[in-house]
Amino acid sequence: MDDNVRALLGSAPKNMQILDALIKANSMLSIHKKCAISVSGGSDSDIVMDLIELVKPEACDLTYAFFDTGLEYAATKRHLDELEKKHGVTILRRKPRKTLPAVCREYGVPFISKNISVLLNRLQTHDFDWNDLPENATVEKYGRCKSALDWYFNRHPSKGNGKSRYIIPQQSCKQNKKKPPQTQMHVL
Repeated sequence: MDDNVRALLGSAPKNMQILDALIKANSMLSIHKKCAISVSGGSDSDIVMDLIELVKPEACDLTYAFFDTGLEYAATKRHLDELEKKHGVTILRRKPRKTLPAVCREYGVPFISKNISVLLNRLQTHDFDWNDLPENATVEKYGRCKSALDWYFNRHPSKGNGKSRYIIPQQSCKQNKKKPPQTQMHVL
């Protein structure tokens, strides 16, 4: 840990979560001499970027990357420019190999939320009978799908969105948000 990080830790609020995050970030960046960080332009990314820029060792070769699904607002892209100026860095902009419309044509349109798409996909994977009755739809019959079954049959009304009869893929998020960083980080 270099003197700048020690000074930062000495002046940081005496909050164990903050101190732990600073120490962990510095440790990981010290171990991995070449790092790529995905930046979305959202508040969580801002915090991570601020944290990393505070504690990164000088010897760390750091690359920031933004994966543009084509749905981002112009304000998000302007914000990336502001982050570059604030930190004196370049954020690489990359697009997924498949456009969002192409992914929707191939896998279907995402529905309600990522989480609901995951639950529905879990049911599809276990050959769920969409006409089954709640008392017949058991974990024994459909495998490890308890949360998906509970959502579908609205067993937790405060958490569920009611019963859905739609077959929904979860591939949209995977193809446009998860896969691009996984397949492109090696070239960054």
